[in-house]
Amino acid sequence: MARITGKNGQIKQGTTVIANITDWSLDAKIPIADATAMGDAFSTKLSLIREWAGQIKGVYGNAAEATLLLDSSFFAATTVGGATSGKVTLHLMPDAATAEDLYGDAYLDFTLSVDKSKPNEFTAKFTGTGALTHTLNS
Repeated sequence: MARITGKNGQIKQGTTVIANITDWSLDAKIPIADATAMGDAFSTKLSLIREWAGQIKGVYGNAAEATLLLDSSFFAATTVGGATSGKVTLHLMPDAATAEDLYGDAYLDFTLSVDKSKPNEFTAKFTGTGALTHTLNS
């Protein structure tokens, strides 16, 4: 397997590439509950419902890029009264040059940080709803 870096990573909301992403992370897990009863000689574990979540960070760009970001359903999904009720389809690609894609529907929280001593930044935290699908086409 070839090793890759994150420099070609990409995220799309639907078919729109989210501009100026600096990093993103994904956490997919199966929570485990302890079902051990008193008197058991060994612990018993049960798997719960699978879940996935993560976050996207980026530089809040120039006026054209900011307009694209703010006018997209990526941002609109997080605003009160948004038509999408907060749910978007995300495509998380570790390397846009390959056909690997992790995708599914998710709800977003959006934060814009403005500081006089550094570039403006945005953070979007997402929580998956339904399955996270993985495709790898050669």
